Amino acid sequence: MKPTPPSPSVAISIVNWNSYQDTKACLQSLKDIQYKNFEVFVIDNNSSDESAQQLASEFSEYNFILNDKNTGFSGGHNVIIEQALHDEFDYILLLNNDTLVEPDFLSQLVVTGERDDNTGIVGGLILEYPETSNVWYSGGKLSPIFGGSISQEMEDDVVDVSLVTGCTMLIKSKVFDDIGLLRERLFMYFEDNEFCRRATTNGWDLKVNRRSRIYHKCGGSTDEGSVASPLKAYYMTRNWILLLKSSPTAVERTIGLLYMLSSRVIIFSYWLIFGGRDVAYAGLLGVKDGILNKSGKHPNYP
Repeated sequence: MKPTPPSPSVAISIVNWNSYQDTKACLQSLKDIQYKNFEVFVIDNNSSDESAQQLASEFSEYNFILNDKNTGFSGGHNVIIEQALHDEFDYILLLNNDTLVEPDFLSQLVVTGERDDNTGIVGGLILEYPETSNVWYSGGKLSPIFGGSISQEMEDDVVDVSLVTGCTMLIKSKVFDDIGLLRERLFMYFEDNEFCRRATTNGWDLKVNRRSRIYHKCGGSTDEGSVASPLKAYYMTRNWILLLKSSPTAVERTIGLLYMLSSRVIIFSYWLIFGGRDVAYAGLLGVKDGILNKSGKHPNYP
């Protein structure tokens, strides 16, 4: 009898930034997962609350990397991705630090990824927390007009999609070898959209397995109460424009930008009423910087 081949190796990548409680809960939930061939990597984006030191002392079985500056979602994950590629992991899982996972979530993702060689990215069902009856993500498709994703309701457990959210995204290492890393010019927000677009353009299939379930504390460290924070308002607005400007056709770029700018009038009015002038100002600055093609981290956010 031939020996059973080892399960594919998975590097789990988590970014922490001043989020001790959320990251601690996430790391604790990972202790109960059923899949065995994995390692957890946590990169701290220069937190000022000593959360990195606390977490490293409490979870000594995990790997901690300290950044000397805040490089955002994409820059933080890229450090771990490069390390995982050097260590020859088969898969890299991007996981938000404000999530909790079911014990079998990773097993379900890997099974789907291993079904065929052309499946490059796999996501799962994401439920809101603590309102776990609310679905946050169950599959999505990229929209060149609307910039982001259109929710995709599904009846089957495993389906083809064109967008997997970076909240939980299992990626074959071969995909990074083929199309490169996350775009650090976006810093945070829409980098998953851009990455999925590159992947599908280069012939990779994306899938969602609804049997893989996690729970997302929506907003994490970037929202304030019921409205967006200035940080979120700036990067969501700016990066939406940057993504639209890279759309493949002039028609998609024009219609998308017109829709985006007109919709911002309503959003900015809402922010002025409920979120304060600082949130609206951040959004307007995002419009200006997006049009001027400015990218990376803005000195004021964060």
